[in-house]
Amino acid sequence: MTGVKVAYATKELCELLSLTKKAVLDRAAPDRENWSPRPRKGKGGGNEWLLESMPAETRQAIATAVANQIAQSLAAQSSAPHAG
Repeated sequence: MTGVKVAYATKELCELLSLTKKAVLDRAAPDRENWSPRPRKGKGGGNEWLLESMPAETRQAIATAVANQIAQSLAAQSSAPHAG
């Protein structure tokens, strides 16, 4: 379980924002929201999109989605049977 990150892969943004890959890439485009990319490390390469380059509304949507994921994870942990 992690908090808000500095950069996100397209796949992560698809999941967090409930968008298709095309919709994420369209929003990132220079003639739309103009997100700044950085090379993604690891297998497959590609880009990650820098959170600081996104508009406030998009950053807020990501923060809300991450907070919801954390809340769901905590709820699942607290309802899991404890070994003891």
